[in-house]
Amino acid sequence: MQNLNRFFVGLLVFVLAFNAHATSYQVPEIPATVRFASLNVKFDNKARAIIQTEINRLTTNQKFWEEKLDRAQLYFPIIETVLIDEEVPIDFKYLVAQESSFRPEAVSTSNAVGFWQMKKETAQGLGFRVDDTVDERKNITSSTQAAARYLKQNNQQLNNWISSLYSYYLGLGGVTKVIPANWKNAREITLDSKTDIYLLRFFAHKIAIESALESFNSKNPIILLDSPVGNGKSFLDISRALNIKLEDLKKYNTWTSTEIFPGDKNYFVTLPVSKAYLTEVREKLYLVTSAGPVSASTAPNYALINPKGIYPILDRKPKPTSDGHTLYTINGLPGIQALNGDNAKNLASAAQIKTPKFLQYNDMGVNDPIVPNEIYYLAEKKRAAPVKFHTVRKGETLQQVSQIYGIRLRDLLKYNR
Repeated sequence: MQNLNRFFVGLLVFVLAFNAHATSYQVPEIPATVRFASLNVKFDNKARAIIQTEINRLTTNQKFWEEKLDRAQLYFPIIETVLIDEEVPIDFKYLVAQESSFRPEAVSTSNAVGFWQMKKETAQGLGFRVDDTVDERKNITSSTQAAARYLKQNNQQLNNWISSLYSYYLGLGGVTKVIPANWKNAREITLDSKTDIYLLRFFAHKIAIESALESFNSKNPIILLDSPVGNGKSFLDISRALNIKLEDLKKYNTWTSTEIFPGDKNYFVTLPVSKAYLTEVREKLYLVTSAGPVSASTAPNYALINPKGIYPILDRKPKPTSDGHTLYTINGLPGIQALNGDNAKNLASAAQIKTPKFLQYNDMGVNDPIVPNEIYYLAEKKRAAPVKFHTVRKGETLQQVSQIYGIRLRDLLKYNR
C-alpha cells in the first residue's frame, strides 16, 4: 500500500436533534431504507424498532455518547483513508465504533483486542505483528489495514458487503452457512426482526453517528495524523521534532511497549497534533518522508523536498512534434505544451491520441479552454499524489490541483470527501 502517496483528505439518514450541551436526545423514526457500500438496505418495521432501541441505548448517557463522537471525529480521517487505499467501502468505519468505541485497549471476553477487536491468530495470519513488544491491533492504521484486508478477502467469495460485514462476526465459514443464497451479487437486502442483532446494531451505530456528526462540535484541541516517522526513533525525539507533547504521543501509541519505536518495518505512528501547529507539522512530515530522518531543527525547505523545483516536475523533451509542439514529461507522465490558439482537438491530434482521451486524461470538459503555455497530460494520471497534502491558494480549483500533482480528479475528490 502506497501510504506515503496519500492525500490528507453519507448519506444523511435522519436529523438527530443534538446539542453538545443538551441533556436529552430526540431521535426521529428510523428510515425504511439506507445506503451501505453501494447497496440498498431495507428494514421492516420490527427491524426498525430494534435499531431504534439500540440508538436510544447508545445516546442515553450523554457523557459516553459525546466521548464516542469525539473519538469518531479524531479517528475517522485515518480510518477512511486506509479503507480507501484498501478499496473497502468507507461505511465500514462505523464498525470500529461498534467493536471498540475507538479504544485501542479494548479486550473482548474471547480475547479479541484493539480498535477492530481482532484475534491474535487472525492478525498474525494477515502479516501483522503481535507479541510482547508490539501489538499492531492497537495501532489505528495497522489494525484498519488488517480489518480491511480481512473484509476484502471475504468479499471476494461472498460478493456482498453485508455478508462480509456479517463474516466479521461469524467468520467466513460460519457466515456461508446462514446467509440467504440470493444475497450473493444482490444490490438490495432486506433485514427483519430475525436478522442477527450484530447487523442491526451496526446500522444503529451508522445512523446515529452519521447524523450526530452533522451538528456535533468537538472541543478536542488536537487532530490525529499518521506517518511512518518512527522506525528506530524514540518517543522523545519525535516529540521534540514535531512539537508534540510526549504524554500525548504515548497515549495514542500504546501499540508498542518500548521507549523507542521498533525498526523492523515502517510502522505508522499516530501523531496527536495541536490544531495551532498542524501546518507546521505537516510541512515537517513532508520533509521527513521525502528527504530523510526526523530532526528537531527541520524547517520547511522545498529545495530539499523536490530538487527540480515545485510541482509539477517537468522534463522537456529535445524533439518537438511535427507541428512544433513541445513535449514534456510531467510528473513522470507524457505531456504536451499548449500554444496560442490551441484547442483540445488539435493538441490531441499533435499527440496522436483521440480528443475524448485527451479530455479524460486532463479531467476536462469539452467546453473547458486550453491555456497557452500550460502542460497537458497525454496519459492517465495516477491514483495518488507524490505529496501528502496541498494548501489551496486563492482561486485554485480542484482540477488545477489534480494537474499540479498528476492525480486523477476523482481520486482527489475521494480522498477529500
